[in-house]
Amino acid sequence: MKPTEFALWEGGTLIENYEVKLPNNPAALVIGSVAPRFSSEADPYGRAVAEGLKRCLSLKRPDDWWRIDRYAIETVVTDPNAPVAKSTLPYDDALITQELKTRKGFMADVGQLEKAISLPVPRERTTEDALRAIRRQIDAMDKSSGKRHLFVFVHRTAVDTLDDPENLNPLKQLIEKESIILHGICPESWEKCEGFRDLSLATPDGTFQTSSVDQLADEFEQTYRHLLNRYEIDYSLPTKAEAAQVILQVCSEYGVGRTECSLAPRS
Repeated sequence: MKPTEFALWEGGTLIENYEVKLPNNPAALVIGSVAPRFSSEADPYGRAVAEGLKRCLSLKRPDDWWRIDRYAIETVVTDPNAPVAKSTLPYDDALITQELKTRKGFMADVGQLEKAISLPVPRERTTEDALRAIRRQIDAMDKSSGKRHLFVFVHRTAVDTLDDPENLNPLKQLIEKESIILHGICPESWEKCEGFRDLSLATPDGTFQTSSVDQLADEFEQTYRHLLNRYEIDYSLPTKAEAAQVILQVCSEYGVGRTECSLAPRS
């Protein structure tokens, strides 16, 4: 963040004596993504999801871990006599290593993640619906240390499942128990996914976006950037000044914003 991209006031006084810095030890991120398994590479939604993931991958920090789960969007007829799948890892066999098994499907290597985004996922490595994919993703996060963020790309075929109160209530309890920060992405009007939207926004720091398919990658990138760009602003006022309302205004190439808050004086 450049000095010319923001202005800060306290009690109506423009702050001129300040320092902007990144925290010394930013928290590692554990990023889970749940997306549909698209049957065609020409699907506009599928291309937008892949583009968004690739953009954010270029921003990924070395110590952050990612896992990408897929769910079916077509009707799946299961055979009760079919053999149980040998692996619950959501990737093609070409990507699976012993380290990947140990990390329960989470990757840090950018090259491997690029392949995970681009390679077709075998049907047997996807879940039957979005809800199962979310639960499988959360289960994989269980032993991971770091701030846990779960991005869910909602397909129109998944709306009813994710809006059913019988599904949302236990999911809410699970997310709270595991300290998951939920981010919903739905290229439909929010009214069609109101329950899941409310659950996402009820999560501390959670988000929900209903961008069109054309804008999805841009909005997804901005949400991800927000997880990374956390700055500390250290400033001072005259000695006798009392703590007052603070206004922060930002104007950069990514947009403009303004927020107000009250701060306690430093002891």
